[in-house]
Order: sequence, then C-alpha cells, then structure tokens
Amino acid sequence: MPLMDLRAKLTPKEYKAFNEDIIFYSGADERFLLSYKMLSEFSTFRLLHPDRLSELADINDHGRQIVVLYLSKFFTDDTGFAVLVKGASNIAALTRNAYGTRPYKGKSFCTPCLNQDEHDLFEGERSDVLDYVCKSELGGARHKYFFETAVAAWSRVEVEESSSVERDEGNMDIDRDWGGTRRTKDILATENDQDATGGIVYES
Repeated sequence: MPLMDLRAKLTPKEYKAFNEDIIFYSGADERFLLSYKMLSEFSTFRLLHPDRLSELADINDHGRQIVVLYLSKFFTDDTGFAVLVKGASNIAALTRNAYGTRPYKGKSFCTPCLNQDEHDLFEGERSDVLDYVCKSELGGARHKYFFETAVAAWSRVEVEESSSVERDEGNMDIDRDWGGTRRTKDILATENDQDATGGIVYES
C-alpha cells in the first residue's frame, strides 16, 4: 500500500466529527503484554515520545495497574489511537477529573494503532474495568474529556520531518532502527524486570 505522510494523515479529528465509543480499560498488566502490544505499534512510526513507560509511575510505585484509552478512528484517516496511563497518582489524576472541563495532561504513553484494533489489543487481557464510553452518555462530558485527553497526549509526541510509514498487514516488526533511534528489543527487559516496558524509540 502507498506510504502515508504522518503529518498529513495523523491529524486528530475535530470532536464534533468523532462519534466512536471510547474504550476505557483498567487492569493489572502483569506480564506487560498490553504494554508490549502498544510498543510494537509505536515502533511502526518515526516518532519521539517524551515519556518512558518505565518512568510513568513514581519510583516507589511498583504496582502494575494501568489504564488504557482506545479511540477507534481517532485520526482523520480513521487510524485508531491508544493512550496508556500508569502509576497510582497518574491514574487518580486521570479518573477523578473524568467529568471535568480540562483534559488530563500528565504522564502517559500513547501510539497510533495501525496494525491492531481494540480486539487485538485487549484480547486475552484480564480487566477490572472495561467500559465503552459513548458520546450520548450524560451529555457526553466523560466522552469529550477522554477525547481531549487523547488529543493532549498526541500533541506531546514529536513526528520526525519527512516521516512516512507503510501499512504492515499482520507483520509488526519491532526490530527497526531508524537513524539514531535505539531498538525496541534492546530496551525491553524481561517480564521479571519491574521496568520491562522501559522507554522506546528515543534519540541517542
């Protein structure tokens, strides 16, 4: 398939044009499988993320509880988008303002989802909460809050100039090494490592 120009294609829709349910997932990412799925998506693109997954939580917070927001057809080309929040204080900040007027702008890890949809991401994952937030629910306050939180998260990600990516059907290669970036597999630790989802694809 033709290459996508990231700056042109990966533009969030205006809220009035976004009518999909937003999936709210909360659970313990015990073996980092959901995080790994998101990392494999992120490595598909030439992007620089300000937050390392291993540094989302406070240094003394060893819990593996995460919240993931998944927004189908988030971008103008209908690519999906996922936002992961980890750490007790960050999760509390996200959820306690869910009916507020200002989006969560704290630490998070996010990625466009080109090769996986919500079924792929959450398949086999145990959840404490798996909620579908619709636009018509309670006047749409929570739906709009999560949408604007996703927009805020995406705004913090840098897209390299002249970036492009080819859609990769069923073959996610997380061993790419594009000009000065560190390989995903070299930064991932084992499942026994507390920081197994350590930051991916950063400039050296």
